[in-house]
Amino acid sequence: YIPGTLSTSLSTLTATPAQANSSDTITVSVTPKDQYGNNLVSGQTVVIIPSSGSMNADATETSGAYTQTYTMGGADVSFSATVGGQTINASDSVTYSSSAPSAEQSTVVADSTDNLTADGSDSTIVTVTVNDSSGNPLSSQTVTLAYVSGTGGRDLINNSTDTTDASGTANFTVRSTLSGTKTLSASVGTNGESVTLGSVNITFVAGTATTVIISSGNSQSAVVGNALSSPLVASVTDAFANVVSGAVVDFAVISVDSTGTLSDASDTTSSNGDASTTLTLSTTSGTVQVSATLSGGNASETFTVTASADTASIGSSGNSLIVIGSSSSSTDTTKSIQKDSSDSIWLTLKDQYGNLIGNTDASGNSITVDILFSGLSSGSLSTDSYDSTAKAFTTVLTAPSSGDASDTVTATVNGSGLGKSLVITYLEGSLDVDGNGSYDALTDGIMVIRYLFNPGQSSSALTSSALGSNPTRTAEEIKTYLASSASILDVDGNGSSDALTDGIMAIRYLFNPGQSESALTSSALGSSPGRTNTEIKSYLQSISQ
Repeated sequence: YIPGTLSTSLSTLTATPAQANSSDTITVSVTPKDQYGNNLVSGQTVVIIPSSGSMNADATETSGAYTQTYTMGGADVSFSATVGGQTINASDSVTYSSSAPSAEQSTVVADSTDNLTADGSDSTIVTVTVNDSSGNPLSSQTVTLAYVSGTGGRDLINNSTDTTDASGTANFTVRSTLSGTKTLSASVGTNGESVTLGSVNITFVAGTATTVIISSGNSQSAVVGNALSSPLVASVTDAFANVVSGAVVDFAVISVDSTGTLSDASDTTSSNGDASTTLTLSTTSGTVQVSATLSGGNASETFTVTASADTASIGSSGNSLIVIGSSSSSTDTTKSIQKDSSDSIWLTLKDQYGNLIGNTDASGNSITVDILFSGLSSGSLSTDSYDSTAKAFTTVLTAPSSGDASDTVTATVNGSGLGKSLVITYLEGSLDVDGNGSYDALTDGIMVIRYLFNPGQSSSALTSSALGSNPTRTAEEIKTYLASSASILDVDGNGSSDALTDGIMAIRYLFNPGQSESALTSSALGSSPGRTNTEIKSYLQSISQ
């Protein structure tokens, strides 16, 4: 936008104050405008012409207005101006008065200007003395005292106006609840215009520290073993929310799930009221809290941050686990299950420190898991799912309809191999010899012992007084079943089935499944057993369900 040409009728000229005494400074301002009332571009040649005497230093331009000063003499004076050699229509005048207030001779002072407490009570008296150019006091002058900038209602003056007494003084009580240096300006009204007499700076400081608030650093998260990316910053304020410097804040770790180490157990607040410390997380994941307490006081705030698990630790020596059993807390990595049965497989991801990871990484990205067979399989796996309670991935393994087979199950994590696997053996039979759906020492156990002592005995001798209620197999079918299950009856896994070893352990288990492993196998192991005591008990459990 380019302004038009000079309008002599719309251009303005003002002179202030309207009344002055000799030696007072008059300020004259000329604003050249175009025919639309717009200020002209800078660089105009402006000459201000007084009716008597001469103007002081050259005019200065600010935002299109040209200002120049004039020292008042002992008579009225008028002002006109030319812009670029053209006389504008506007003019103004100042009336001489020997009793006009003089800014040069008047004073604005405060009885205290520094370190007033910003509590709304601590105060200072500002005294304005109004004199004429000869230093004579002027009474009955209406003086106004005001803050130069906005105060938000927290900077207070008991009376914004006062009338000067016989000594030319007006007094004001000044208070504040807002800390900082404030400028107050005093003015007096003359002939409908306001004459600024002067100003004074007063500094208010914060009161006693009462409150601690969280400034920044709350709700952060970082991987275990690392420092938080940003410091924990607490601010200290007084009762009116003014920041307090020089206050001591004590920091302490409150262990919730995890803990950490602080760079500073205490810190002194800076000029902006802030104290800070940096938290380095321990190697345990979970929630960590840090208290910030005003030293010597009760004011306190609590930061809450999260220590996130590291990346999944996989590989043969990694901490992540794949197990089979009724829950993720199972420890079985090998298991025998009956044909046509099912069991749950669990994959629990852990980081290098053993922290549970769940199904998302430290950045919140979903972790992709695939539980699968290694090589050809006999059984089947359901679709993987995530159990939020156990914080583990799970699937259901269903055994084939015939036994004497095995499968190896492993997993991938975000496309990388887990490095660990399960071996599941499918059994053709169980210790439910009579097929009635229950396992009983005095029925199934007796027939197992009898068969192992004498596989060639008759079916009637084998089953005599040993059938459970509601058997689903005939005596002949029971003998055939035991003959086909000879390998299942090899409890100690040494390659042979023996009444005084395998049979004894089978009937002991059926009598008391909860007995200790040592009691179960005591003096009953065959030569060169292929299973440990723990594995024997687990094996008997698998063929008794």
